[in-house]
Formats: sequence, C-alpha cells, structure tokens
Amino acid sequence: MEIELKNLKYIVNNYMIFENISYKFLNKKIYTILGPTGCGKTILSKLLHLDILPTKGEIYFDDNIVYNGIELENIKQIQKKIGYVGQDMYEHLFFKTVKEKFLMALGVTNLSDERKKEIERIAKENECEI
Repeated sequence: MEIELKNLKYIVNNYMIFENISYKFLNKKIYTILGPTGCGKTILSKLLHLDILPTKGEIYFDDNIVYNGIELENIKQIQKKIGYVGQDMYEHLFFKTVKEKFLMALGVTNLSDERKKEIERIAKENECEI
C-alpha cells in the first residue's frame, strides 16, 4: 500500500506543527522517522495511521483519496493495513537504545537481504553501529 500526503497542515492550540508537508511512502518499504523531541514524529505517525486528521491537506492510499479536509472514507479498512510501532508502546518496555531498535528490525525473519542492507545503511547514516 502506498500512502501519499499532499500539502498537509496540522495545527494544535494555534501552534503550527506542519505546513505544506507532501511525501509519498512507497509500498513494501520500511520507514524510520527520526528527529529531536517535539519535532512532530508522533503526530506524523498518527496522521499516517488516521488516528488524527490534518487541519488541511489530502491523504491518499494507493492513489485513492481517503481524506480531503472534509470527509474520511473507509478508515477501519485502511487502518487494518497499516502497522507502526509508536514510541510509547514498546520503547520503555523492551528497547533502551536506537541500536536495539535497528537490531530488532534486522531480526524480522521475512526481511530480504536487500531490506536488511537498507536498515544497516540507515543505521550507519544515523551514526548507530549495529
């Protein structure tokens, strides 16, 4: 499933979190969202999973518009197809470091060698030796 965000804007309590964010997440790819505390990683994850809705913009799944600022279509069917591990769910229970998270991703049994190399590359780019 491909997810595309077009011109997303998200405001909380008159504070602009995102403005004009556009990005296409490709099918069968693993994405890691990294950044400092407060930069909007959790909000972006919740937007992608449709747990929250943007103030403005459009969200597409497989080139079909799902949210256009007015309506939300097929939310439950779409949410069943998206998986993410939020920082609150497992981080404090199982993982202490970014390195441990990368190692967990490498341990997934159905990852191809290409995917494992991609994870290793991302880890290296983020100065995380694994």
